[in-house]
Amino acid sequence: MLAQEPYALALGYTRTMMGFLLSQPNPRRISIVGLGGGSLAKYCYRYVPDAIITAVEIDPDVLALRSQFQIPPRRRAVHGDLRGWCPLRRFV
Repeated sequence: MLAQEPYALALGYTRTMMGFLLSQPNPRRISIVGLGGGSLAKYCYRYVPDAIITAVEIDPDVLALRSQFQIPPRRRAVHGDLRGWCPLRRFV
């Protein structure tokens, strides 16, 4: 994430991950596997404002840093293993 552009996706792979918006430009819900540095959550917060965004993160140490990532308050990051959280867990 770029400090001067916190809502920009600085890395190619993060821009690629948002490719789903080409076929679904106004999703109601977005689930993110892994919080990482929070760039995807922040991007979605800004550019897909009506979506409910949930990031599922397995590492409690990463979640402990979420305030430093400045995750917007109306989005959530939860601790969990995707295999136990995801409604599509039979595919994981």
